[in-house]
Amino acid sequence: MRIVSILTILVFPILLSAQYNDDLGYYWVTFTEKSDTAYTIENPFTYLSQKAIERRIRHQIPFDEQDLPVNRNFIQQLQQMGAEIHNTSRWFNAATIVFEKEKIAEIEELEFVNGTEYVGRYIIRKPHAPSN
Repeated sequence: MRIVSILTILVFPILLSAQYNDDLGYYWVTFTEKSDTAYTIENPFTYLSQKAIERRIRHQIPFDEQDLPVNRNFIQQLQQMGAEIHNTSRWFNAATIVFEKEKIAEIEELEFVNGTEYVGRYIIRKPHAPSN
């Protein structure tokens, strides 16, 4: 019981201080393909680290299309539409973006987008005060 009280005292203020922007949300955007990219399976040195290549050779793991980065043109088009790129996944050929809820249909209509999925609310992060 004492632990629950302590956790409540520590966590509750953090939850209260979180501010959300209900106009924005996090979305998982999947892409249709990895074509039209500068990278090739034949030259993994341009997008994989030396350690990753050595590990794959040692374990006899072949290079395939999943290793290729997400198409930069797709990412740039999303950014031009106002999306903030949170991260990308080469294995899933997807990106997590922050975007306006009311305009997500515009992204879904792009020919290179396979689909979108809402994954969470956008939390407004307060900048940390510089320490002396």
